[in-house]
Amino acid sequence: MSDVIISCAALTNVGKVRNNNEDNYLVIPDLENQDEQPESGCSIPQGRMGMLLAVADGMGGANAGEVASAIAIDTVRSSFAKENVEALFAGGKVPSESEIKSFMVQVVKDADINIHDFAKTNESTGGMGTTLVMAWIIGRQIFITWCGDSRCYVYNKSMGLIRLSKDHSYVQELVDRGEISEEDAFDHPYGNIITRCLGDQENRANPDFRTYHLQDKDTIILCSDGLSSVATESEMVDVLSRDETFNADVCCSNLIDAALNAGGYDNVTVAVAQMSMDEVSVTQPDLQTTIKPKGKKSGGRLFVLLASLVVVVALALCLFLFKPDIINLVK
Repeated sequence: MSDVIISCAALTNVGKVRNNNEDNYLVIPDLENQDEQPESGCSIPQGRMGMLLAVADGMGGANAGEVASAIAIDTVRSSFAKENVEALFAGGKVPSESEIKSFMVQVVKDADINIHDFAKTNESTGGMGTTLVMAWIIGRQIFITWCGDSRCYVYNKSMGLIRLSKDHSYVQELVDRGEISEEDAFDHPYGNIITRCLGDQENRANPDFRTYHLQDKDTIILCSDGLSSVATESEMVDVLSRDETFNADVCCSNLIDAALNAGGYDNVTVAVAQMSMDEVSVTQPDLQTTIKPKGKKSGGRLFVLLASLVVVVALALCLFLFKPDIINLVK
């Protein structure tokens, strides 16, 4: 029996402005028993091969965007077919992080190739593309890969909301260069310009990858930018902290409502999973390294302390050597 219990769900909404929904998603609660998937939102013991969440946000309009995101999700589904995942767990072993990274990155690249191939034989979909974010949860660890600006977050009441992915976007590059703040990035006029995606006619997909050690009551959230670029992260925290008893379906619905209440000018898709564990996992030493990379530790503080010590010693020495002169001067 697994000591990790999961509850997961996903939901998508066309929004208040768009006529068609170009988002797609995938949730596989138990990769080992894919033929017997539980109902959305129910709690089940985590299977040996873990669970999978994925969200894709299509671009291109006039059916092309939804085609690209559908191809991406279909590629993920076929790549994570039971026989393919079992090969990684052959002999009862758990695959290494490097094996998982190689597998997940290849899935993204395969999806990119499939989108390109489809566009070559279907002129009406020329120029289509999609973002893609995937989260594979195995035991107490989550493995994340993404290409574009669809995001992965983790929420825990004791730590708040932490962004685990880093947008591949022009605005994020401005933030990285220190030209604008994270607050300015939220409603920046060029916020819709992404620098990486699947289906790009000039560049092949170049996904990023990271891992995270899960803790009890961590809630994983994958979303399209229909949520993250419309509802602020503070508004998302308000929604997530509102319910004392977690319900995956309700969580998805409430997050989508937050986007709709904030304008709902884009398709919005949310996939969530909460982990319940017997004990707390390893504390994270670098929770936001993908958002605000830490610079090298400065020696400034040590220099100030040493300089202060030198001054004190010098003053004491002066008092000792020139005490009579100082007394006469005062008199």
